[in-house]
Amino acid sequence: MTTVRLRTRTKRKSNDNTVDKYCMMLLPCICLWPLFFVFILQHINDGGGGTSDNPTIEKLQRVENAMDRSLVAFKEKELQNLAKLKSQFRTLLSRKGGYGLHHPRIVAVVTGTSLAGVTKCVESVYEYTPRSRILSVVAVFDGVKENEAWRNTLKARDEKVRSHFYLGVKRLRPAESTLHVIFDEVGKGVNAARRTGAEFASVYATKLEEVGMKDPREEILLLLLREDASLSSFEWLDAVTAALVMDGRQVANAVSFAVDYYDIAGSGKVVRSAPGSRPGFDLALVPHWRVDEDVANGGDGKWDSYASPALAGAATALRLNTFLSLPVVDTGLKTHYASNLELAFNLWMCGDGIDILPRARAIVDPSLLDPVDSHISNEYVARLAGSWMDEDYALEVWKQRRKDDKELVREKMVQWSEEVLSTGVSDAREGCRSFSWYAENVNKELKMKKKGVVKLTPKKEAEASTKTKNKKNVNKELNMKKKGVV
Repeated sequence: MTTVRLRTRTKRKSNDNTVDKYCMMLLPCICLWPLFFVFILQHINDGGGGTSDNPTIEKLQRVENAMDRSLVAFKEKELQNLAKLKSQFRTLLSRKGGYGLHHPRIVAVVTGTSLAGVTKCVESVYEYTPRSRILSVVAVFDGVKENEAWRNTLKARDEKVRSHFYLGVKRLRPAESTLHVIFDEVGKGVNAARRTGAEFASVYATKLEEVGMKDPREEILLLLLREDASLSSFEWLDAVTAALVMDGRQVANAVSFAVDYYDIAGSGKVVRSAPGSRPGFDLALVPHWRVDEDVANGGDGKWDSYASPALAGAATALRLNTFLSLPVVDTGLKTHYASNLELAFNLWMCGDGIDILPRARAIVDPSLLDPVDSHISNEYVARLAGSWMDEDYALEVWKQRRKDDKELVREKMVQWSEEVLSTGVSDAREGCRSFSWYAENVNKELKMKKKGVVKLTPKKEAEASTKTKNKKNVNKELNMKKKGVV
């Protein structure tokens, strides 16, 4: 028994020595592999016969020998692979945690007055957006007193670690909080609430830059959400990023999400909007929807985007810097529709316009939005006319509004216009396009008829020509009767 024990101990000792040897052999590899990786990167940066930004294949000596030619071709292919590897390394390193200069993070600003609507909207942002691409979600309750219970309800959605799906891949959401809740008891309106959320996000991004957690070159994307809207697919972020991030070009454009609706009957069924649907308005600034026939004939799948004269309003995306640099901001506009009209005028007359992306969609629950928000008052019409319209158009708008409100006097419209003009918006608009340009090139149904000239369609022109001829014949016959010829 003693001998067996001694042998057993010897065997164990031998095994321990073997393990120690393997550990000693692996230790240098574990310690030195980072240096090897750095050496490879340095070789990629310095080698290859080109610059670090634009590697070029060096010109190799050409010889007649077939074997030498094959070696030259092999060397060229090796250099190409090396340049490709370098590009892949750079792409990987630029996307820290899934974001980077070409994949910027987003700030979602949700404005509303009801806990149910804002909560549902916030949850959809987290559900259909990878957390690595979310810089912040700002919920602004306009006209609501500080409510700790509401704050805790929203915080619970953000801080709870639960399954999170993105493109079918299950992920665990990180524990750090990205949600910020703001209560504004005064109730300043939609325009002011949006700006409050955007300015908060700008300050937050600056703080992250100061501590090295954000590259100053990374342009944050701003997502404006209405409380009755919720995101409905994973596709929106890639589509919006492609539309707003254009390889360093500064484009002041915006994306309006395509809008679908929950069935009014409450069945939970989603009614998808028709392909090519886009919002607009008439000379009374009354909203309506039209269908772009070219887009409708091709279907949503054929069109990555199409221009729109106005914003659908449920969900809008643009650069944060673009929003904060808008020349005209009338905080007196307190409803969603009026605020969206002003934003559309800013983007078309002072920026690069609005596109609707069929791949970026939002679902609207009509029961969560006050009907007042989808209409516009005479006061807001006057404020918008005073800020943006030429005198002829402002007068025509008043005439159109007076058809529905006989008591609306011109002097009252002028008074409202002068109130907004006293804020200096006319100076802020310097360098922007005119409303006439917008009517003639973007929202063509607003184009006013020139004095004394009425453009007719070919059919109406033929009818008018026939009436003119008949009238001339009748007059000729009457004249002849007077003269006693007939």
